[in-house]
Amino acid sequence: MSISITKSFTTTTETTTTVTATAVDILSILEDVGTSTVQVVCHFTLSDSTTMVKTYLISSDNYTSLMSAAPSWASGKPGNDYRKADLWFIITYMDADSPALWVASTAYAVDDIVYYGKNVYTCTTAGTSGTTAPTVTSGTATDGTVTWTWKESLGS
Repeated sequence: MSISITKSFTTTTETTTTVTATAVDILSILEDVGTSTVQVVCHFTLSDSTTMVKTYLISSDNYTSLMSAAPSWASGKPGNDYRKADLWFIITYMDADSPALWVASTAYAVDDIVYYGKNVYTCTTAGTSGTTAPTVTSGTATDGTVTWTWKESLGS
């Protein structure tokens, strides 16, 4: 599996480096049928010998595709069930647009997508998050120096 990961470091100047994952393991899977979501926590070993943990939230059309019977990418797959390979396919497909779990004191770029609770937000002003996650369910919220725009709710 090939997932390209961009790491940003903030010092006196911002430096961005692109590395690739050399090994990936699933640490946990949490499915919430009520909100039609699957949260997958992955551990990456990167080409620069560092590691990172990333949380993926599979929701909306990606959840529907994951739970469908015999989608075009996995003929013979049963409905309302998934295998590790199915999770990898969806994660690889959605990686660029996958919301990550919001984290305090973290640098975010414009168009980064995060979730907190059952809400998904898009970063519209880059900066560093504060200590309190966004909670708005419409419009925008300022968090540290980041401005988030509410995108969707993942269920009731």
